[in-house]
Amino acid sequence: MKHKFYSMPLAVLLLLFIIEMTAQAQTNVPAYRSDGYRQMKADLMKGWGTYHTRDVLTHVLLPEGAGLSIDLYRESRNSSDYLEEVQFNYDRDKVPAYAIPLAHAWDGSYTCLEVVWGSIIVRVETAIDGQDFMALLTPVSITDSTFAVVEAGVFWNRDGQVAGKGHNLEIVTPHKTITVWPAGALTRKYNVAADGPYLCLSLSEETGFSTGRKRSVAEITRQVTLRKDQYRQQAARYGNWAPAWEAISTSVNWNTIYDPVKDRIFTTVSRTWNVSRGGYTFFGWDNFFMGYLAALESKELAFANIIEHLQDKTPAGFIPNNSQGNGRQTWDRSQPPVGSMMVWEIYRKYPEKWFLEAVFDELLAWNQWWMDKRLYKGMLCWGSNPEKNPYNDPNYHNLPGAVMESGLDDSPMYFDGGFNREASVMELHDVGLNGMYAADCQTLAKIAGEINRNKEEKMLRERAELFRTKLNSLWNEKAGIYQNRSTATGDFSERISPTVFYPLLTGTVSRSKADRMIREYFYNTDKFWGDYILPSVPHDDPSFPEQKYWRGAVWAPLNFLVYLGLRNNELPTAAKDLSKKSGELFVKEWERMHYVSENYSAITGTGDDERLRSDRFYTWGALLGIIPLAEEGFMQNK
Repeated sequence: MKHKFYSMPLAVLLLLFIIEMTAQAQTNVPAYRSDGYRQMKADLMKGWGTYHTRDVLTHVLLPEGAGLSIDLYRESRNSSDYLEEVQFNYDRDKVPAYAIPLAHAWDGSYTCLEVVWGSIIVRVETAIDGQDFMALLTPVSITDSTFAVVEAGVFWNRDGQVAGKGHNLEIVTPHKTITVWPAGALTRKYNVAADGPYLCLSLSEETGFSTGRKRSVAEITRQVTLRKDQYRQQAARYGNWAPAWEAISTSVNWNTIYDPVKDRIFTTVSRTWNVSRGGYTFFGWDNFFMGYLAALESKELAFANIIEHLQDKTPAGFIPNNSQGNGRQTWDRSQPPVGSMMVWEIYRKYPEKWFLEAVFDELLAWNQWWMDKRLYKGMLCWGSNPEKNPYNDPNYHNLPGAVMESGLDDSPMYFDGGFNREASVMELHDVGLNGMYAADCQTLAKIAGEINRNKEEKMLRERAELFRTKLNSLWNEKAGIYQNRSTATGDFSERISPTVFYPLLTGTVSRSKADRMIREYFYNTDKFWGDYILPSVPHDDPSFPEQKYWRGAVWAPLNFLVYLGLRNNELPTAAKDLSKKSGELFVKEWERMHYVSENYSAITGTGDDERLRSDRFYTWGALLGIIPLAEEGFMQNK
């Protein structure tokens, strides 16, 4: 073969070389630069959507960037007021106006919310018919002289212009002209605080507007009703858990935004958090959960959430605790290594190997980062590096910074952890971290096997076995549970949280150990069992009555990861019980107040208990609702 190779013409040899180099290069193309992802991303960013992070009453057409904003205007005897931007504010009693999320279809074909502005309440429903957008505005509680002001605009410095055209608005972009028609007669108001051309509609009765062609209120109502019925039919497929599906759909899609900084769509934890952080914020473990939640109905959004999150890794190659639109990252610390687990769970529903290939190398680099930066005295510890700190973060290269890496920002488990500044780690071998890391190694090994990365698969399986073995040193036989252990004294810590169940994620905990954990801790009413589970500290922990943040409140990611552990370790009764209680807690608060809370009271089961510190429309709260859907098989490929 060798003499035949050299007998080939030089041009042929050169062509073969180029083909080989191109093939090798393509296998190492980052996901966000690959042709496959670029096309999927372009398809995702088409059409009307609620992508404007600052205002839930603004609807934007992508990729043009043309938008329509609904503002409210009211007049009284000696004054007038103008409401321009509205959010799902979690301090409803402390703000002049807020929106209540009621529905949001995955394809944007139907949305519904109510705006509360003092004594004024207006329901806003939207529908999409082909390329046309329409809105129906219904006064629920109204005062005289209250109006809807519809402003047209072109956002994010996109090319285009806006003009008033008689009774219409017109948005002209390089590739499209959009005409906006009022439904019914216009009201002439000249002193409103609009920044550009607008339509003014009286809210003394139902009204609306549409693009494409003029439609009456009756015709808009028919279209809205049709899309709403389709939305409800989708929910009905989930049987008794239809309300959970609606709450998940509503929270994921209202919190999905467009980021003009990097030209992308992804799901965020909370719109209100985005506004103060330069337009968006990623959190290290939160946004991997966003990908899983999106997988309930949208493969494209699920893939995009994971890939875009990985794009925001630090120059050092790890996923930061926080990455923001204003350029800030937490260069000193990461967050819990759940990425590969969420990728695998998404792959179970959408088994497309290109997705695994697209994310594997970056997840592998993050896995190695933990070994390089957090391995201390034989196991992993949470930490905080002495890196640049241009934003003067006080939680930096100290114990609070290391605690922030855990994701459990003020957990009593870490009150007395101690911080080794030379090693840049907390002086504690943490059960949760090492359990998640062992599961991360296992899961990455499975992914490597799926995409024929045999060398990496072997290394990861050996690493997983190493950490599964190391976890044995954190088992306290006397207590009957895994416990954190001081690296300074070797003593077990009695302060625990549901993270002590994380070794179950590996699926390799012995039956005797698992049974003790479930019997003595999971079902024990002095520990984690109760009407509302799982509290973030046991009932008998001194901090439990506080219920503030990670000192007693129920947190969806804890329940979700423990559920995966129960499932992986074949503990079906406990998994079913956790599933049922999680779903019931979630649905109760959704139906009571339309909350999808950052955390919930383990005492009252509410998302607005005065002891809590909790955003009441925070996407990861929906993990409570997706647990029963996963339990019933809705998150697997059919």
